[in-house]
Amino acid sequence: MAIDVIIGRESGAAAPRLCIKSGDKSAFLGAPGSVPKSVSRSHCRLQIDGEKMTISNVSDQNCLFVNGLEYKTKAITKNDLVELGAERYRLDMVAVLALLIKAPSAGRAPEQPQTYNISHLKHIWDDYSDRKVKMQQEERTFGTIRSVTGILTPIGLLCAILPNLANLRYFFVALTVILGIVFLYIQLGRSKEIPLLQKKMEEDFQDVYVCPHCKHFLGNQSYKLVLRNGGCPWCKSKFTE
Repeated sequence: MAIDVIIGRESGAAAPRLCIKSGDKSAFLGAPGSVPKSVSRSHCRLQIDGEKMTISNVSDQNCLFVNGLEYKTKAITKNDLVELGAERYRLDMVAVLALLIKAPSAGRAPEQPQTYNISHLKHIWDDYSDRKVKMQQEERTFGTIRSVTGILTPIGLLCAILPNLANLRYFFVALTVILGIVFLYIQLGRSKEIPLLQKKMEEDFQDVYVCPHCKHFLGNQSYKLVLRNGGCPWCKSKFTE
């Protein structure tokens, strides 16, 4: 029987372990805090069909290495060295396979989907959405302020043309240069800071905007859309508010 599992960092935990998800079942490996944040919650997919095993990235942003080389999809064996994320977290394939073998067999009657109140997710989505809009507004405001240097240049040229204002052209030239240097310095700092803030915001959001049952990340779909869809696409739990 074919097995299809998602492997990644444990969701919603302060000290995450490795999480192996198969359907609505989740199992964990490793000590608390052993999995770095460069390993996403749904990092890779492991497909097992008889003797054949294939591992592949769930997202193009994830890093997957097999025997030291980066791949998107790769056929593997239990003896291959598999590493996840930029920090190259080593995936213990022998332990993963042992865990899957010990998992409950498929002979049991399927569980009836449960219903969960997800009204708490509305606050999480609204906070994430507001923060995202605020960051975009701050970027636009900074761009508008920075455009002041472009206005000063023609003013300086106008002063050079008009005899009575000729002396002011040096002031505007100097002001343009100074402001240009200041804005360049600020932009260099923001170019490093903003991506880190955005990454942290996304990771924090993905840790808490999850199904109450299986802890799968519900994606970047609005709370209204999640509620309209009626339930979790992974564990089939029903949602209400």
